Amino acid sequence: MHGLKLIKMANNNTNPQPRQYTVTTAPRLSSNGTLISNENDTNPVLLEAKLLESITSINQLISSNTHLEQALKEEMDDELLSALIENDELIIRKIDNARLLSIKLKNMNGGVEVSLNNKIPLYTGSELVQQINKKKDEDGKKKDEGDDSGGMYL
Repeated sequence: MHGLKLIKMANNNTNPQPRQYTVTTAPRLSSNGTLISNENDTNPVLLEAKLLESITSINQLISSNTHLEQALKEEMDDELLSALIENDELIIRKIDNARLLSIKLKNMNGGVEVSLNNKIPLYTGSELVQQINKKKDEDGKKKDEGDDSGGMYL
């Protein structure tokens, strides 16, 4: 109670209000001090950096998936399989995003065409995931074909 009185006396206020803060995002600046836009990717240097980061990430994910597939071929594990499926979906999304960034760079004034063919290996998806999905589809078809009663079981 003593500490509270001292604060009240120091503020000369009998009903202190909590401080209110407004949080704003600090502007992003490049190394030479120019403003980098957050919402609108119009800076070709920034786009190129994002593209390089995407390419690196894609290659690392593909490598990770190769290791996961090898481990799953030795011993099936649900957690590893889940990680493989997540990576597979993420790789495809990131490749699409990298293509869009490449096109955006090309379409800018004075833009440069960036070929992804020699930077990202051809990726058609995880073979193991495709095999598992194919088996699930076949099992589902067999189950549907086996049920020809057309009625409901209660």
